[in-house]
Amino acid sequence: MTDRPTIVDALEMWATWHGEVSPLGTTGDYALDMLLADAFRALLYRPGIDAKLKWLLREIAKPHPDAFRRHLIRWFLDISEAAKTPVIESRINNRSSVCATC
Repeated sequence: MTDRPTIVDALEMWATWHGEVSPLGTTGDYALDMLLADAFRALLYRPGIDAKLKWLLREIAKPHPDAFRRHLIRWFLDISEAAKTPVIESRINNRSSVCATC
């Protein structure tokens, strides 16, 4: 498990977002952080996974900075993967096996 939430986790946790940085954390580039926060807000207001994926595809096709496009592509892949795999099954598969007596 990572320290930061994934885009799928963030979309499940937040109904609105007013921050200047996306809930996925800062990149160290203020302009990029603002673009990602705006993109996250845009995803929140899209109903359903299909609308979110279509919006991401449209944005990826636009002339944006490469770093921003890389984040959008990662978000697209994460959301499309989550749409294929039921949430509970994916979380079970991502958990590491831990021995209770070790």
